[in-house]
Amino acid sequence: MWTGTEMIVWGGYGAGGNHDDGGRYDPATGQWTLISSGVASARVNHAAVWTGTETIVWGGHDGADRNDGARFDPRPGSGPPLPAAGPSARQ
Repeated sequence: MWTGTEMIVWGGYGAGGNHDDGGRYDPATGQWTLISSGVASARVNHAAVWTGTETIVWGGHDGADRNDGARFDPRPGSGPPLPAAGPSARQ
């Protein structure tokens, strides 16, 4: 996701399986800042959007389809998980 000043990358599949961490890249400085795990459970094929102040991650797959998500505000840190009260799980 593009925040207007940084790129945020979170989750996905790589070495060791699904990931529950990510990073923020600032092209002005060329620096990465790691986002620790715990924003949401590890998953792939999820939807992620930038609201203007935070990232929202929803759905995806972790061996089963997910119908939950989480919010992440890059300024203060992790946001609370979103309740699993949305639409049925899907990819």
